[in-house]
Amino acid sequence: MPEKIVFYKYGQSPFGQRVAIAFLEAQIPHESCEVDVWNKPTWFVEKVNTIGKIPAITYGSPSVPHDQPSVDAFKLGESLLILEFLTDLYPSSGLLPSDPVQRAQARFFIDTAEKLPLALIGWFIQGASWHGIIDMANALQALLPQPSKFAVGDNLTIADIAIMPFFALLRLVYENGIGAYPAKQAQELKWALEAPELARFKAYVDNLLARPSMRAVFDEEATKEYLRNMVAMSLKP
Repeated sequence: MPEKIVFYKYGQSPFGQRVAIAFLEAQIPHESCEVDVWNKPTWFVEKVNTIGKIPAITYGSPSVPHDQPSVDAFKLGESLLILEFLTDLYPSSGLLPSDPVQRAQARFFIDTAEKLPLALIGWFIQGASWHGIIDMANALQALLPQPSKFAVGDNLTIADIAIMPFFALLRLVYENGIGAYPAKQAQELKWALEAPELARFKAYVDNLLARPSMRAVFDEEATKEYLRNMVAMSLKP
């Protein structure tokens, strides 16, 4: 039986939301500890993740306070690595297919999808062209099997979970005009994402964002504040 997991997270971070969704979808028992991403405590950097990234987990820790993890506990950062670790701990969860080909397809989908966060940040924070987001939507649509609702096979896997929070973030950004871009671009991007040519991509996104696990971890108002803080920090000289 897997040992105790403590999940260190910041609720509005899409990287942490990936892991939170996996915990919910697979019903994995764990304890949670909220960490302020804007003011990380010293104990987190010294005792949990020395590079300071959130989320992180400890595994195999005895019952000790979350800010005093055991030196013997296994510690892991990077959200995608945590997702992979959870699939190994809980192979019957379905988070990763058992078929080797589908496992490879899931990992390839994740590798492709990882470019979407970069395109999103480049647009709404750095003022880059929104066309990079459309390029990514086309690339992901090309990988979607027909007529499945998911990235690989007939069930939700970490391939879907890895990108779900960023779809929610993207929609929140252009629907609320958050970012350092000309106002008209939000509507232009929305029209492009809803064009008939991307109908399968839109249906895929809608299906994922409607899942109870996604709704459970995504607080729109708190995330708006998080995004506005990101933009404000990027504009500081």
